[in-house]
Amino acid sequence: MMKKKILISTALLIFSLVYNQSQYQILSIPKDAYSMSSNDGFSSLYNVFDSSNPASQNNDKINNYSLVYFPADIKFANFKINNFSLSILNYGTIKEEIDNVVLNQFTANEYCFSYKYNWEIINQHPLINLRFGLNAGFYYSQIDNFNSYGIVSSVGLSNLFKNINLSIGLSVNNLGMSLKNYSNTAIDFPTYYSFNFAYKYKNMLLGYTFKKNQYLIDDEHIAAIKFIIKSNIYLNFSTTSYAQNLVINDNDKYFYGSSIGIGYKINSYNIYLGLKNIGISGNILAITISNTF
Repeated sequence: MMKKKILISTALLIFSLVYNQSQYQILSIPKDAYSMSSNDGFSSLYNVFDSSNPASQNNDKINNYSLVYFPADIKFANFKINNFSLSILNYGTIKEEIDNVVLNQFTANEYCFSYKYNWEIINQHPLINLRFGLNAGFYYSQIDNFNSYGIVSSVGLSNLFKNINLSIGLSVNNLGMSLKNYSNTAIDFPTYYSFNFAYKYKNMLLGYTFKKNQYLIDDEHIAAIKFIIKSNIYLNFSTTSYAQNLVINDNDKYFYGSSIGIGYKINSYNIYLGLKNIGISGNILAITISNTF
């Protein structure tokens, strides 16, 4: 029996299961090992790594270099220099086969270039620190001889209640407009709304994020915990309600969708390693090196 296989469907299946979307993946996947291993559970915290909430991105002179390896030989890279960010998502070589005979092969890639900045709205108050952030950029997607491109932006607010070690954040992500589609059929943008809070208790951080996708029925709930083992060593765990999309064998369902990350700081460098389990598809691995100068 002849069976036609288009391997890009495997890639789209992975992203639709893990991130509940199958188009414009580069706009929604985590940009570094810290964000991936925490499932964006600490997006309201002001930090040196990437965050889905633009108000939480550190404005200091920071360079971040990240590599993420997905199953099916999918690779992602992000290069951040100060407030500028370049992301590249590579699906590798896609083959179209019939009975193991290659009829056609092509490449598929996505790119996103953006600029992110935030401002302190209230910074002199002894109890609160309110910030507003904006992220704006351009994306380009190419599959074989077809391409699509457009503009995208995100806005966010975050506030730190200094007296109780509590941070709260709100953001609207992936507001955009497609300037050119793959075809005459318009594709919905992966716009979503996010609410996050994080609480620090001694050497431990607890985080929760709620995400509402504009075009999906299911909402996402994310829980994360981070342990500050020493002043320069961190360990975090997280899970997401989207893990239910990965469950096939009930015996392992508690591990599906779970993530773990470990970070180490030496001088001006932060090194983070992350791993995310996505069920029978395998694991996502990530490494990020951050340099403050």
